[in-house]
Amino acid sequence: MTDFNNMSQFDFSFDSLSEEWDRYDGESMDDIGVDPGVFLPNIEGRTEFLAPDAERVPKIPNAIDRDAPAYAERPANERIRELLAHMAPHRRILLGVLSVAVDPCSDAVMAEKVEGLRSHKFSVYSPSNICMMLESAGALERVTESGLPYAQHKPVPRIVVWNGEEYYEPSDAPEVYWRTTEAGVQILAEDDPAGRMVRQLERESEFKSIYKRVLLMASEEGGATMAQLSAAVDGDPLVSNPRRFFVQHFVEAVERCSCVAWQGDAWKTTELGSRILQENLCDVDGGMLEEMGASDRIPTETQGINW
Repeated sequence: MTDFNNMSQFDFSFDSLSEEWDRYDGESMDDIGVDPGVFLPNIEGRTEFLAPDAERVPKIPNAIDRDAPAYAERPANERIRELLAHMAPHRRILLGVLSVAVDPCSDAVMAEKVEGLRSHKFSVYSPSNICMMLESAGALERVTESGLPYAQHKPVPRIVVWNGEEYYEPSDAPEVYWRTTEAGVQILAEDDPAGRMVRQLERESEFKSIYKRVLLMASEEGGATMAQLSAAVDGDPLVSNPRRFFVQHFVEAVERCSCVAWQGDAWKTTELGSRILQENLCDVDGGMLEEMGASDRIPTETQGINW
């Protein structure tokens, strides 16, 4: 019976000259013919993942290099407007962050606020990513709890005594607080969601009845779920000819204009949304919703899709 605890009875020798290995002699990953693409050539025979060669990575047309010195030299207002335009689906979150940070807000509290703002929408951007993008654009700045610019904080080492000798010990870094800059406050003041909603209705005037339907359903007690809105909109011939749209297009449009807000389990019309209904959509036929009556008669499944 083999004693597996006695390793001396096993042969662990390796013959590198064996015929079985002859076909690999002199071959490396590059010799085999693997195209490294944008990665550095494997000149040392290593097989681990190597960093991409910046000179060979394809450039994205019109991409913004936020790390370039020229970007930081541009006016902050211009950079912030550009960020809001490029991240239109996240506009509400970005402006919400600026509103929260008008008074210095700790990093932990900011993370909690951002999670609340994006609770209904999946995002690949973490709270830290969002704050850093706004900081790069000149809309946010890092400060200490007392409001001093974080970069100006000079840590003072502590003096400790050990065995009768005094030593310096590094002090803990202060907690990071976020504060909206003057440029960020100005962008907040310029924000005109009502004007954006009016312009959206002008651009898509053929869908005014759909927008009214969404706002009316969300204004009912308890609001409206995406399933109910989908059932009321996606089957309407108006959204399939000449262009095919789904309910998400209309919900996102009114959300970006602060006319609806996600309230835990349903979309609800905001005060601004109610005003748009009264002032801009009062003469528009609501279509299928007005014919059916209350939204609770609308099924929660449409075209085989469960939301």
